[in-house]
Amino acid sequence: MRVFEYVGNDWIQVGGDIEGGTLADWLGWSVAMSSDGNRIAVGAPQTYGGGSRYGFVRVLDWDAVTSDWVQVGSEVVAEAEGDRAGFALGMSADGTRLAIGAPANDGVAGTNTGHVRVFEWDDVGSDWYQLGADIDGDADYDFFGEAASMSSDGEHIVIGAPYNDAGGTSAGEARIYRWDSTIDTWVQVGASISGAGQSAEAASSVAIAADGGRVAIGSTGDSMSGTGDAVQVYDWDGNQSLWIQAGTTFTGRGNGDIFGASTALARNGGLVAIGAPSAGWGGNTEGYVRLFESSASLAFDLNGGVGGPSTVTGGGASSVALSTTEPTRDGYTFTGWNTAADGTGTSYSGDDPYTLPTSGTDTLYAQWQPVVTVPGSPTAVTATAGDSEVVVSWTAPASDGGSVISSYTVTSSPDNKTCTTTGALTCTVVGLTNATAYTFTVTATNSAGAGAASTASGPVTPVASLVALTQSRLLDTRSGPNDLTIDGSFQGIGRRGAGTTLELTVTDRGG
Repeated sequence: MRVFEYVGNDWIQVGGDIEGGTLADWLGWSVAMSSDGNRIAVGAPQTYGGGSRYGFVRVLDWDAVTSDWVQVGSEVVAEAEGDRAGFALGMSADGTRLAIGAPANDGVAGTNTGHVRVFEWDDVGSDWYQLGADIDGDADYDFFGEAASMSSDGEHIVIGAPYNDAGGTSAGEARIYRWDSTIDTWVQVGASISGAGQSAEAASSVAIAADGGRVAIGSTGDSMSGTGDAVQVYDWDGNQSLWIQAGTTFTGRGNGDIFGASTALARNGGLVAIGAPSAGWGGNTEGYVRLFESSASLAFDLNGGVGGPSTVTGGGASSVALSTTEPTRDGYTFTGWNTAADGTGTSYSGDDPYTLPTSGTDTLYAQWQPVVTVPGSPTAVTATAGDSEVVVSWTAPASDGGSVISSYTVTSSPDNKTCTTTGALTCTVVGLTNATAYTFTVTATNSAGAGAASTASGPVTPVASLVALTQSRLLDTRSGPNDLTIDGSFQGIGRRGAGTTLELTVTDRGG
């Protein structure tokens, strides 16, 4: 096996050749690499230590001091003779998790059921230790683990069983698993994805996107009869808990190409590369590779407005800059875009980057804020006079100006005496002069300020309260036949202001 690095305009070998240990090891049948390129895993599924097709996996790190590849930990060996461990490999981006397919393992379900084991690097023990139990195939000759791929975080793996019969004889199927750390178990995600029909041999190759939300599945079965040579891409729909096919089925140039023998997905799932090693003309089998980019779009729902940007189309999972074109709407100000119509999702503004979905269409919704103006004038203002005060009442204005009315202010004329209320539709103006006629206006205030004053109320005149008197002492003195002098004192109930006039009625009862 050899590793190459792109330097300048060419590929340069990094380190020396990585050799197998014995005859017919098939070292390099499968490979996996960490995201930084400093760790590689190499599968040798054919033999180990003189046994027949045990298979093993060797992991190596780049040593900058020696400028060569150095083995990390022990070789991971198959459980039993004939397992062919290392037939398929998957590695996490940081190189600490490793999925190893052994498709010929005789599991609890029968002969050649196959299995996948996941290993994790332990810094303390400086070795690889199995993470969770074996993930086993269903039945005899499923060859589960002939293909495998791992997400970047090592939490998801997709596994192929190309000879599984659930969808028909050798229809094949793929299963996706995630690591559940709460129970230390690999748990299947959604239902198995079966091949299109008998002999399709689906999941002869598999690939998974970095986040585990998209998988590619190659079917390379009875291609001469037209049931193989195809690749489908599936997306995880969390709302339905289903794997949904994304886009159309990819097919090769013709039967016999073995189109889909190998597949690879870009990290974001927006590109898929598909190999067809048996394609050729005139008896030649040059083979070919095709790359496909998923198409996705972003639509804009104006949410009652007009004049917004046009739909944006691009490669799946690609990044686009949002248009600075802003829609308009009478009586409203545009405040931006949101992934939810009611504004409860993620907000975006013009020129912000937006990542398109891996396929299909996303929608952003225009968000609006009513244009706030001062409120209208209160109506139906009435005034009721008291002693040095007037109680004023009114009806709220027809329009609040797009903002909650925070207060009302009543003003008298004359004297400009005021009172303020924060919500009630009545207020008492005090400190008025009795026997003076007053009118009153009311203004409403919101966040934009105070609106116009209302029409004035009708005039009212405050008056002093009447005083009820009770006799305390009363003497009369007659100075003449028509004269009466009253001398006494009184006690009053209520209020009596300066200038109050007291009225005394005298009734002559004769004598």
